[in-house]
Amino acid sequence: ARLLPLPLLPLVTLQRCMDALPQTSWYLEHTLLDWERMTLFREGPVYVGHERMVPKIGDQRPVTVNGQTLLMVRGPGGVEVFHNVCRHRQATLVTDPSNARHIQCPFHRWTYDLEGSLLGAPHFPTQPSCRDLLKVPTTTWNGLVLAGPAAFRKDFSSWAPTDVFDFSRYTFGNVVEMECRQN
Repeated sequence: ARLLPLPLLPLVTLQRCMDALPQTSWYLEHTLLDWERMTLFREGPVYVGHERMVPKIGDQRPVTVNGQTLLMVRGPGGVEVFHNVCRHRQATLVTDPSNARHIQCPFHRWTYDLEGSLLGAPHFPTQPSCRDLLKVPTTTWNGLVLAGPAAFRKDFSSWAPTDVFDFSRYTFGNVVEMECRQN
């Protein structure tokens, strides 16, 4: 397989990776990690979470994906994913899983509906222009919430039988995050 474009990965590192079986050093190679992020994860789907992480309308759960803090929200139309920052002063909106009828900034009380639209901005005579939360393009597939290209469902259906990878009936248990020195 050809591994281009390679602006972040030195040619020597690439050649070393292609000429041998994976070595322990590969898992610690920062240039390789940067190249993988750029080539594989920037353009392809990225796992955000499971639909059952937000099972009821109004459920809100902060998640971290590729170093970005996002917010999964179950609204009337299904699961939405937003950047977890208020559009006013970029304060973090939700720090712990919760359930509410609205999303409210703890700093100046800007309030958004479950679809990310600004409902109210106290102390502003008119609605500000930078008002709605920034949505992350997502697709739900067999219970998984994935950020990435809209054509994911079509692309992935040809790769694997849907029933084999059906996670929609799985029960969400918990999240465990660990910091490991590897890529």
